[in-house]
Amino acid sequence: MTDKIEKIENSEIRRTGWTTVARRCPVHEDPLELCFDETDYSKWTASAMFDHDDNRIRWRCERCIGSWVENHFLRDDDQPRRRLLLACPSCGSMRLDHQCDPGCCESHACLDCRAEFDAKAQLVRPGRTPGDPVLSNPRNISMSQGGTPLIRSGFTRSFRACDQHGPMELGFITMWEDQPPTLLAWYCAGCNRTSTEPSFRTQRREFVPDAVAALICLVTNCGGRVVTQDGEHRCTDCDAVWAIQLVPGGF
Repeated sequence: MTDKIEKIENSEIRRTGWTTVARRCPVHEDPLELCFDETDYSKWTASAMFDHDDNRIRWRCERCIGSWVENHFLRDDDQPRRRLLLACPSCGSMRLDHQCDPGCCESHACLDCRAEFDAKAQLVRPGRTPGDPVLSNPRNISMSQGGTPLIRSGFTRSFRACDQHGPMELGFITMWEDQPPTLLAWYCAGCNRTSTEPSFRTQRREFVPDAVAALICLVTNCGGRVVTQDGEHRCTDCDAVWAIQLVPGGF
C-alpha cells in the first residue's frame, strides 16, 4: 500500500496503492487502483471549472496511463475512449505528453525523464476517401485542419486562444471539398491551423489521462484524431493507419 501525492499538470492526485476487482479497466480488464483528486480547485479560473466534486474519485490504469472517473462506471452507455499511446525513446515511459491542444503541432515531452521529441508520422495504410459519408451530424464534430479557413470573420476572442500565439479568429471551414463551409471554427495564424468549436467545449470527463500524445490525422480534409488500437495507430474518422517515429526536438 502506498499513499503519495502525484502532481500531474495542475492537479494533485493521491495514489493509495489499493486495487479491487470491483473496478476493472474497461479497456484492459485489469483491477484498478483507487486514487483521489485532492486539487484545490478554488484557485482555478472560472473558465476552467466543471463539476469537479463529482469526479474526485479516480481509478487508475497503468496500461491506459491515466485514471477513469467513478462516473464512468455508474453509466450503462459509456464506451471507452481510446487515445494515442507512444513510448519515450529515452526511458520507455508511456507518459508522453503533447504540448498544445487540440494537437496542432508535433511537439511531445516525457513526463518522467523530461526528454523532448517531435512526432513524425508516415501513412502506412490509407483509410476511407474523404468523400465517404462517415458522420451523421457534420456540424457538431471535433476536428482540426491546416491552412486558413474558407470564411474569416476578422473577430478574435480571448476565451478562444492558442497556448502559444494568443487569441484565435472566428471562421468557418468545410469537412469535405464538395461541401459548403458550415463548421464554426477558430483560426490561429501562428500555427496556420483551424479547429472546430467542439474541440474546445468543456465536457464531463470519463477518463483523465496522465499525458495526452495527440496527433491530428494528416489525410487531406480529414482532421480526425489518431488513437492506438490493437497495436496500430489508427485515425478515428477515416480509419487510416499511421507509423509514428519520435525524434529529438525542442520547444
